[in-house]
Amino acid sequence: MKIALKREIYLSELQNIFNDENFDNSKSFSEISSLKDCSENSLSFYIRNSNRVEKNLGVVISNDKNLDCESLIYSKNPKFDFAVVVNFLLSQNLINKEHETNIDNSSSIHKSAIIDEGVSIGANSIIEENAVIKSGTKIGKNCKIGAGSVLGSDGFGFTSNNDSKHVRFPHLGNVIVNDFVEIGSSTTIDRGSLENTFIDNYVKIDNQVHIAHGCTIGIGTLITAGTVLGGSVSIGENCFIGLKSSIRDNIKIGDNVFIGMGTSVISQIKKNSKVIGNPGRVID
Repeated sequence: MKIALKREIYLSELQNIFNDENFDNSKSFSEISSLKDCSENSLSFYIRNSNRVEKNLGVVISNDKNLDCESLIYSKNPKFDFAVVVNFLLSQNLINKEHETNIDNSSSIHKSAIIDEGVSIGANSIIEENAVIKSGTKIGKNCKIGAGSVLGSDGFGFTSNNDSKHVRFPHLGNVIVNDFVEIGSSTTIDRGSLENTFIDNYVKIDNQVHIAHGCTIGIGTLITAGTVLGGSVSIGENCFIGLKSSIRDNIKIGDNVFIGMGTSVISQIKKNSKVIGNPGRVID
């Protein structure tokens, strides 16, 4: 996804962050994105030897001096420096974080629920006691959000430099919940960082589940109580995730996968698989 800025930012405005650079005053950007979504107006980052895109547009912060892009900012720690830049822009109120409020009159919202400005809730959806729905969250029609659940808060995302200074990686994405989704009580679903967290149609999520930033859950998947998903996990359609399972960040799980109770998933899982154990192993 692309996150719009309130005005054009010239590289010279970042001189104090990148002391070793001598920026061309004519270079600028007006949006922030991941590398795969970058355009000629984007600021993004790339770490050497990670997944590369064929054409790198815009301004890229990278530790790869040979990266082919329109404007390269060299950094020994590109993710850290990207976070520093974005947090600077946030501190200057230069990132557009406004969202339209759109709550259907047929939805049922308990008086104790906290609904921020900039939330969208579709027809016939139910928000129970003490649920918290943060700005930018979109909930479709015929959904149920259980008591005490929190949707759209920042995830636990930090990046560090060599002297162990931790900087929060910005969470600029949102939580998108499609139609006929049920989310149990005391469940937390974090907003994405540079991508949205996405829950597709007919997904059912039990009580006390944690879904970290940038996860995607496919149509009809069932996630039972106590399950924990790390950041950017992708789960396919019609999967079953057993009680108190845990799935490591950036893992991709195919369609029609069964994960047994208490399984710890640390590697990619192909479609139509059954997985059990710690660490998880595929069984016939």
